Amino acid sequence: GIVYAAYVRPPEPVTDYRTAVSGVRPAHMRFAWPFRRVQADLVALLKGRVLVGHALVNDLKALQLTHPKHDRRDTALYAPFRLQRDGIDRARKLRSLATELLDMQIQRGQHSPLEDAVATLRLYKLRRAEWEHECRRRVRPKLPKKRSRRHEEGNIG
Repeated sequence: GIVYAAYVRPPEPVTDYRTAVSGVRPAHMRFAWPFRRVQADLVALLKGRVLVGHALVNDLKALQLTHPKHDRRDTALYAPFRLQRDGIDRARKLRSLATELLDMQIQRGQHSPLEDAVATLRLYKLRRAEWEHECRRRVRPKLPKKRSRRHEEGNIG
């Protein structure tokens, strides 16, 4: 899999980097790429590919992008990774999934998007066969209707 990592210069001025959580500092913006360039790179990179992530709706919203649902593999939405308790179904934190299923410690202290991406990709690979089988079952290509010979000869309008 490909992991795309870049500091992005947002279109609006940053008022709070939330460094304690994000790990991003003002100095990182010196090397940040313009927002529109990152958007264009990702559109080209993702075309016809499966996008793997955790709570992808948030990332896609922040990047002002869309991606076909049938080409998304979201560890926050994948049923075997979700928490089922007392009739309530909810997404589990990536940190918990990584610890429990991968024996991998992430998100200790400052946040690292690269570390999150690696954990998410490893989770996907852990269940790829079953996940892809389920996706193929749900999304069946529509085949053109079979036409009769009379229709092809123009006898039926």
